[in-house]
Amino acid sequence: MAAQNNIPGCMLAEKFSHDKIKSFPVAAEEKLDGIRAIGIYGDGAVQLYSRNGNLLANYTHICEQLASLVDAKGWNAGRFFFDGEIIAGDFGATLSGKQRGNEQDTAAIYHVFELLNLELFEQYSGIPYSRRRWQVEAFFSAPGPWLSHVQAARVEYPDSWAALEALYDRTIGAGGEGLMVKPLDSGYTAIRSTVWLKMKEALTADVIIKGFAEGKGRLAGALGAMIVDVAGVDVRVSAGLTTRQREEIWDHQEQYSGRMVEVSYQELTKAGSLRHPVFVGFRDDKPTTDGIGA
Repeated sequence: MAAQNNIPGCMLAEKFSHDKIKSFPVAAEEKLDGIRAIGIYGDGAVQLYSRNGNLLANYTHICEQLASLVDAKGWNAGRFFFDGEIIAGDFGATLSGKQRGNEQDTAAIYHVFELLNLELFEQYSGIPYSRRRWQVEAFFSAPGPWLSHVQAARVEYPDSWAALEALYDRTIGAGGEGLMVKPLDSGYTAIRSTVWLKMKEALTADVIIKGFAEGKGRLAGALGAMIVDVAGVDVRVSAGLTTRQREEIWDHQEQYSGRMVEVSYQELTKAGSLRHPVFVGFRDDKPTTDGIGA
């Protein structure tokens, strides 16, 4: 699957489920809360792109450091594909840096978890994670120029459920978002796959429906989003609703206004909104006088 500008797409993960882990050990990388970025090296230079193929112009220092390391390794005759996450503090700060036009975000660091030969990209579906990880570590190992803004993503290899769960607990306890769990024999494909798994903590809130917004395009004439009250902040909730629910709620708004719903989300923003809210279900078992709750 290719993104825009003929840039190959990146591999995407699914939600964690115990039955998807077939054997141990597994690779477990901290799930970084930043901007997914694809780096393309060719003709002595690196350009960074979003997962949608849009050029990221704010990170010249990252591009220069990657290119200098390729040159130092003597790999400059090839073309390479880097996959990683850009972090500049918390998610809000990282996103702010991306939205500054061409202004450079010199605080950003690129955490690389994949390094592929672009000419052989299609073959990586059959090359296991363990071998690809070896290439990432070889690339970042000495000798080479000192790198302040480019590094290999850290990985651990829990060998049991107990070890994986303990690592997850330590990560959450240290303020992390969760883990990316990857089987050692898994290949790399530019699609969403059940091979890579997101193991993360879910936050939920019980909130009151206060309004409705009509959908657009294929959702015209049906519910596009519920507007819920989060401690005085209006939040639009669209994800998680089925087509049938959208039609039913839109046609009978008076029956749904004021009802309590459970919503999952990633975090409470500084503005008091919910990041990535997802409808979970109606909480008619709880009185609306309880207000917002977890």
